[in-house]
Amino acid sequence: LLTNALKSLTDKERDILLAWYNFYDEGKIRKVDKAVKENLAKQFNVKVDSLKQIKKRAFEKVMNFILASQKN
Repeated sequence: LLTNALKSLTDKERDILLAWYNFYDEGKIRKVDKAVKENLAKQFNVKVDSLKQIKKRAFEKVMNFILASQKN
């Protein structure tokens, strides 16, 4: 299910979401350091604010995909 949800994203959305959550500790919400955000933004050729928006939008798409799949 998660694999299909990730496939529903654009390549950029998927790559940013996965890169962002590489810095997530299982079971703990951890702030991503400013330097990490800046490096990710540079890697994806976007501004830090855009990076956050893309990550948020991608996460919402994944959640909506999963919720829609559970209704069927």
